[in-house]
Amino acid sequence: RAASATSSSMSPRRSALLVLSASVLGARAKSPRMPADICPAFSEPASRDGMRKALAHVRDFDARRAAKGAPTMPGQGATPETVTRFLASAPLGAGVLEGGFQPLGLKFLHASSASRSRNLSLNNGHFSYQRGKFDWICRAPNHTGYPSRRIMGETSSLAAYTACQETDLHVFIARSTRDKYFPYWGSNEFPGHLFKKVYAGLPKLARTLGRGYKPIFSLSNVGTSVSFHTHGATWFALLRGTKVWFLAPPGLQGYAMALGNNASAPVSSCEWLDGVPDPRIRAVVQRPGDVLFFGQGVPHATCALEESWGVGSQLGYYPTAFANLTRDPSKQFD
Repeated sequence: RAASATSSSMSPRRSALLVLSASVLGARAKSPRMPADICPAFSEPASRDGMRKALAHVRDFDARRAAKGAPTMPGQGATPETVTRFLASAPLGAGVLEGGFQPLGLKFLHASSASRSRNLSLNNGHFSYQRGKFDWICRAPNHTGYPSRRIMGETSSLAAYTACQETDLHVFIARSTRDKYFPYWGSNEFPGHLFKKVYAGLPKLARTLGRGYKPIFSLSNVGTSVSFHTHGATWFALLRGTKVWFLAPPGLQGYAMALGNNASAPVSSCEWLDGVPDPRIRAVVQRPGDVLFFGQGVPHATCALEESWGVGSQLGYYPTAFANLTRDPSKQFD
């Protein structure tokens, strides 16, 4: 109510940013309806038409009938040796462990994420405006109508985020040597306890999965996406929701990066649900309880078919094109 009362005396953007840092939204279990003037913090007028188009593609896509798009194996009883053999025979080193852990309910996720106020970052999943990092691929520092956009918030504001439709932002937190926002990865607090839920279902893989150098927490509203980018071999466990991954061969890195981040790139990768932009790109459907693996240097993009929560890790780099879970990865190419 306080946010609504002050909205008449300040701009919608300032009012929205005020709510981002407010702790009064901590009680998340009921996902309260947010005042209309809060949502502009999570969207841009230039992206709204594109997001409406993306949401239409999501509504028309039947995930229940869609092929998995990648080899699968049972998660129960999986070991580093069996998963390594499985990934060695999989194209792009990409495969899915099915039913390895128990999916989590939204009520639990909402309540647990708001138990403490933690800093977080939200971004629109585009990589075209990171000067010095991707300019060589996109050919220009601002080569898209929707350049990279980021805002800061807190876990207490996740209720506002999930209540807003047509947002082009998703929550993505990755630990690195420079990351001072989320030092709670190994604890019983958010998001560390979410990793422990995954490890509990995959006890023989727990130590191996925790070996990665960059743990990840991701929360995506329906229709939000991440454009093509690359990094080390990765695993990602979907705790809740349904997500589509677009995976390209490493040899298409420059092409895929430009495809997802240049001037003609869609606002959301969900526009590719009707058909991948290149026949060499695979569309992989990930469902709750699935753990997806893919190899280093694989360009990948995502589309959230519904509110999707997940954790994972960028494991690092291996001498092989797939993640060899029987050995320690390197933080850089060998």
